[in-house]
Amino acid sequence: AIASPICGQLVLSQPAFRILGIGLSIWVAALLLSGLAYFAGDAPGAFLLFLAGRALSGVGEAAFQCIVPPYVEDFAPAAYKGLCLALFYTAIPVGTAIGYEFGALLAEGPGWGWAFLLEAAAMAPFAA
Repeated sequence: AIASPICGQLVLSQPAFRILGIGLSIWVAALLLSGLAYFAGDAPGAFLLFLAGRALSGVGEAAFQCIVPPYVEDFAPAAYKGLCLALFYTAIPVGTAIGYEFGALLAEGPGWGWAFLLEAAAMAPFAA
């Protein structure tokens, strides 16, 4: 929530896709930190590594939360604006629900850290 106003202000002076790319890159780095915390096990600082990853995740997500809706408003064809916004806002809870199941399945197998690492690997090409 703290990063949303910052991203909203940045988009006034920077191209929206640049801010989104930076946000996605931060988010991927946050996923890597969260996943690596699993492999740190009981080592001192493992929880802080995980906590930092989760906090940084919010910073990366802030770019999307405040930039995508006005971007859709400006550039989507009038007949599709509602659909585009509905898909964007539906993807958030649906992705969360799928993430719980995905994480639970991996936690029973190789370990919950892999959920973060696999997600980072899947999203990294889009950040480039």
